Amino acid sequence: MRPRACRLVRAAAAAVLGLLPAGCAGLLHALPEMDWNPLLRVEHAPDGAVEVEALGPLVNLRAAPEGVSHALRPLYQHKEFGGGSSQTDWLAPFGRTFTNFSGTKFRFWPLIWAGETTDTPAGTDWQAMFFPIIFAGNGPADDDGYFAIFPLAGRTRKLLGMDTFDFFLWPLFMRSQMDVTERSTSWTVLLLFGWTTGGPRDGSWRALPFWRHRLERNADGSLRTDQYSLLWPFITWGSDELDSKAPSERLALWPLWSHEESDTWSRTTWLWPFFRWNEQKVPSAAEGGEYLHDLPWPIFRDERGEDGRSTFRIFPFWSHQTMPEVDSISFIWPLGWSRDVRLRSAEDDYPPVDGWRHDSYFIPFHHSSRRTLDGRPGEDTEWQTWPLWHADNGAGGREDWGVFSLVPARNIELLKPADELYSFIWTLWRHRSDGTRHETRLLFDTVMWRTEPEGTRVSVPFVYSQRPEPDGVLLRQVLWGLFGTRSDDEGFLSFSLLGLELWRR
Repeated sequence: MRPRACRLVRAAAAAVLGLLPAGCAGLLHALPEMDWNPLLRVEHAPDGAVEVEALGPLVNLRAAPEGVSHALRPLYQHKEFGGGSSQTDWLAPFGRTFTNFSGTKFRFWPLIWAGETTDTPAGTDWQAMFFPIIFAGNGPADDDGYFAIFPLAGRTRKLLGMDTFDFFLWPLFMRSQMDVTERSTSWTVLLLFGWTTGGPRDGSWRALPFWRHRLERNADGSLRTDQYSLLWPFITWGSDELDSKAPSERLALWPLWSHEESDTWSRTTWLWPFFRWNEQKVPSAAEGGEYLHDLPWPIFRDERGEDGRSTFRIFPFWSHQTMPEVDSISFIWPLGWSRDVRLRSAEDDYPPVDGWRHDSYFIPFHHSSRRTLDGRPGEDTEWQTWPLWHADNGAGGREDWGVFSLVPARNIELLKPADELYSFIWTLWRHRSDGTRHETRLLFDTVMWRTEPEGTRVSVPFVYSQRPEPDGVLLRQVLWGLFGTRSDDEGFLSFSLLGLELWRR
């Protein structure tokens, strides 16, 4: 067998098995265009991309200027992008491996997570978790290593907001450290006894339930909170300066009654947490000041805060919240909600994504969204009526419509691989476009119709295929090439049988 034929056979076998490695993209370019749908279909695009589909929709391989990918659907897919980054998904959305210039991350959600970062200034660090039992990690410094077997004993770092957490027979013996402005260390013994050294809570201690003394200081060292508890949590008294210049005094006989008051506001609770009445005195709540009324919580809340923040809720039927750049409504919680959010770009975002986004849900049956970006005409829209259909449209001409659509909230990052790997199973009809190429798939992705600047492509399993060739020529084949014709604008150019040309114009 000649070398070129050997390469074609190897590439075709790899395509059918879905095992073509990314480094063998050259084998794809060696394959000639063919359409043996559903066994094997090879397509060369004008931009140099080559795509192979084998065994109907099950195997997909692609080598393009932007990267290479291969998929064995519905189990697995691997994508390589520019800059040495890659992404592998299996049993989506549970398993993923992601690699880029900064390192590698691995997860099998929700049990296993591991990550290694190699571009830190000090050196490499890594972390691993087998939730909720084993936590381990190490970093470039000598004391960065940690290991924990929960709840027996161990140490964790940078977890749940704590810089360091040591425990033995949790929750009996614990020590936590946090480094904010200075190091703060909290000790817990037999769950009921503890004390804090360093940081804003230095000097706090407890011997529950008999006594507790809680101290907290501002950044300048001035006392912020000085409260005592007797028979904790039932009797509490003391002062609290909070973030204002008006210190308050508090007295609580929990859970029956609690009252806290300063020169500018007052807070009262009855049968905590059901009834709360918070009022701002200067300006008074009647003149537009801040207030919070729970009557009772969580059924009814009426609240107005600083910067125009407000909440009105009759749970679970209706809730309306406003913030400076968010307006959110929920109804029949947690099924329905509608939200408008102002989009703000990070400093390093390019292109910027400043604009507005509106989302509405009635879980899981309905989702719609609209996104407008500053300085860009048009808007991006999404609409899904689960499990029947979805319709996505982009301001740049992007389109994605499909029937059926069984992945709810399919465009959130966690569920995108699931839609990519599984959607063919239930697709009766799907249309996608980037504004230039318009492709329609039917019957579980097996029938394809695409219009593009080069011409129209059609692929029907076993029966019929059509594809454009250079100089405006159109190739049509029937029954896997048993009969074939070539034609242009002036009519037929040739006719073939079993690949042998019988007539030429």
